[in-house]
Amino acid sequence: IAGQDRALTQLKAALANNRLAPTLLFTGPDEASKSLAARAVVQFLACDKRNGCGVCGPCIRVAKRSSESLIEISPASSTGIKIDQIRTLL
Repeated sequence: IAGQDRALTQLKAALANNRLAPTLLFTGPDEASKSLAARAVVQFLACDKRNGCGVCGPCIRVAKRSSESLIEISPASSTGIKIDQIRTLL
């Protein structure tokens, strides 16, 4: 995740110290790899070994975007995520 050293350092520290916030908001320009970073956090948390091994069942399901632990919402238009998308999620 190029160019996101500060954010990655903060995320790694929070995960290592078991102090991850209950809600995370990934923002920034399209090239900021927000989805990749979010999936990496989910993979770490869902992993059987709690390290994001990439080979256990939960890690593979997150990578394939078929995990029950991962829900992704993408903007419906150029104006962003719509209220109806959030209502559907809830």
